[in-house]
Amino acid sequence: MNQSKIEIAGVCAKIVCQDKEFVLGIDEQYRNYQSTAKEDFVFYVDSEVQPFQIPDVSEGFDYGEQNVVIIPGKWKYSIVLDKDRQIKLGSIDIMGAKVHLHLFPGLEIGSYFHLVFMHAIRHFLTYEGGLLLHASGLVREGKGFVFCGPDESGKSTIANMAPASLIAADDSLAVRMVNGACWLHTVPWGRRDSKNVSAPIAKLFFLHQAQELEVREMALIEAVKHFLANTFFDTSDELIYARTLDTVQYLAQQISCYELYFPLTGDYMDALLSSQR
Repeated sequence: MNQSKIEIAGVCAKIVCQDKEFVLGIDEQYRNYQSTAKEDFVFYVDSEVQPFQIPDVSEGFDYGEQNVVIIPGKWKYSIVLDKDRQIKLGSIDIMGAKVHLHLFPGLEIGSYFHLVFMHAIRHFLTYEGGLLLHASGLVREGKGFVFCGPDESGKSTIANMAPASLIAADDSLAVRMVNGACWLHTVPWGRRDSKNVSAPIAKLFFLHQAQELEVREMALIEAVKHFLANTFFDTSDELIYARTLDTVQYLAQQISCYELYFPLTGDYMDALLSSQR
């Protein structure tokens, strides 16, 4: 068996597959996230699928990731292709620390593996007390600054106001506790040149576009609400939902959270990152 270890936000996956070319592709795709750490879960990829198991493309079937559905259970998820036909692709077993995925012959590596891998990392990260956020991030002088918001809120815009060398992420990142401190971790989804960067979080901002710059310190309950609105998680799984709520509340207590009202132009980033609490 061919193997590769990928570590994202402190969650290490050992990927196992008989197809050597597939594993080499994983090593290349996630080259900045290769690891020698002990794995948190094993991701088995079955590349020897029988022809009768493969849907008929001549019927107009789309293998694209938009047709991959993750069906939640209690700490175990079914991965299916097409929510109507529910062609079984595999499963994510949180308590068993393993993932199984069928790799259909001839399909590009990006067709659905990356989507399932992202889901798996997210679920195991949640189990470990971390979160995957809609956010951009900067690292300056060893300190992390997180900018949260939905699509079109200005995450990339505000990140690009800083020098390129400071940009860690422009669309999504992970947050988790490390030795009693809250850290940001980059993830390999979003940026083409994704760097493997982590840093303790100095400030977290929730974004609002406005005509004038204003920074407001947030009450705990408001920070929790904004965290939840910008977190990737499944409300249909009661156990994951409960774990997410506990993590959000704890992180909101530990991180300095602010509402940032900001104009799309201006030279204020240096002052924003330098200002004290």
